[in-house]
Amino acid sequence: MDIGRYIKKLLQEHNIVIVPGLGAFVSVYKPAYMDDKTGQLHPPSKVVSFNENIKNNGGLLTGMIAGEEHISHRKAVGKLEKICDEILYNLDKGEKVTIEETGTLYHDDKDILCFEPVPSLNFLTDSFGLEPVTLYSEKETHLQSSESQQNKLKELYNNNKRSGFRRFILRPFIILIPAILIALGIYLFRKKEADGIQSVKIKIDPTPPSYSIQELPASIDTIITDTVKTISADTTQITHTATPDSRITPDTSEYYLIGGSFKEEENAKKYFQQMKEKGYEPFHLKKEGNFYIVGIGKFNTEKEAYIAQIKFLDKYPDSGVWILIPE
Repeated sequence: MDIGRYIKKLLQEHNIVIVPGLGAFVSVYKPAYMDDKTGQLHPPSKVVSFNENIKNNGGLLTGMIAGEEHISHRKAVGKLEKICDEILYNLDKGEKVTIEETGTLYHDDKDILCFEPVPSLNFLTDSFGLEPVTLYSEKETHLQSSESQQNKLKELYNNNKRSGFRRFILRPFIILIPAILIALGIYLFRKKEADGIQSVKIKIDPTPPSYSIQELPASIDTIITDTVKTISADTTQITHTATPDSRITPDTSEYYLIGGSFKEEENAKKYFQQMKEKGYEPFHLKKEGNFYIVGIGKFNTEKEAYIAQIKFLDKYPDSGVWILIPE
């Protein structure tokens, strides 16, 4: 199984994708920039790096693998674990490991794990299809080896910045102007966004996947701690029901919105308390296998459960909540 294409797809919509036991791929926005040597204006993009210290919780990646390959969450976790073991084994032997459509992992001379992204890939969907634009004529580009010509080009570039490219309009290469304006528009939009306006894109499948108790995740906690900390106290979106001791037995006639499943009981208790402090009424479901399950809502119909899941993901896209249908 090639996990590279799944990582690439997720990085186009999320800023971080965690591979359990291996590390996290993190994408950072890179604004448009001018290359003085080539005279090219490069569109904005996303630069991908790797952080080996973030290894817990791969709910996004596991969920996509399960959905794309039409297998249970448990099987998806097992496949992902085998791939990670193979990658770590090859890295320990001193080999370079290439993850298709993402990049290459390797240890340097100091035995530090390094990552080299694929240079030709752009994970920023807003700039798909935009190519670098040459602002100077071909003749001027070839004459940059001359010191006097370099000074002229720099002066031309500075004047264009101040006058909004008024000089450039007089050039015969007017066909390039639309592409330049598009690239600059994206740059200004992203710059404004970086100053305080954040736009979160959420992609929700028409029919979100549901899992039975037999298909619960097998090895990882499904909630990222940082995501939990950002959840605001809003109890009007989901109807919460819990018994006095906050423990209920799954009823096959009801549908449950699950906030997380945890290997460690202590982690389940912490998440339970965090949800309670945020104004929710979480509850513990019956322990399944090695997992402690924490729910945040139960519903009489499948439609109500999916509506609640969509609303929750709309507010907290990285939460990874899912629907449990007891059998």
